[in-house]
Amino acid sequence: MDKGISLCLISQPDCPAVLITAVHKPSDFLQAAIVRNLSGRPLSGFRLGWALTSISRRLELRLGPLVKLAEPIEPGRICSVPAQGISSDDVRAGAILVSFFVARIFLVGEKPWKADLGEIKKRVQSVTSYLQGHVTALSLHA
Repeated sequence: MDKGISLCLISQPDCPAVLITAVHKPSDFLQAAIVRNLSGRPLSGFRLGWALTSISRRLELRLGPLVKLAEPIEPGRICSVPAQGISSDDVRAGAILVSFFVARIFLVGEKPWKADLGEIKKRVQSVTSYLQGHVTALSLHA
């Protein structure tokens, strides 16, 4: 029986920005989202990423396009994320979980912040273990 694909946002305590909402559709698993600037500097761009976890627990990381903002986002403010183009065709083959995360942050006057992909993998594996032992509340049946 197909139980669908679970979708989640991965928390990153050291990240200078956070994904606070996400809109999912079968045609694009991240159709839209909102990022909040948690830093003390204006945010000029970002890149999101997602991890695809298969039923065999194989994990594949992917990065979305670089988003350069027309105007920097001041500290504490939010900005919209354009559609990431993650179609159900891209994740259909045995995927049970798609986990979204902030991969890069560009702050005015600072070196770009990069996600620790090893830590992302650990967090995704933790979510996968939890989901395999519990009924999922967030499933998208494409």
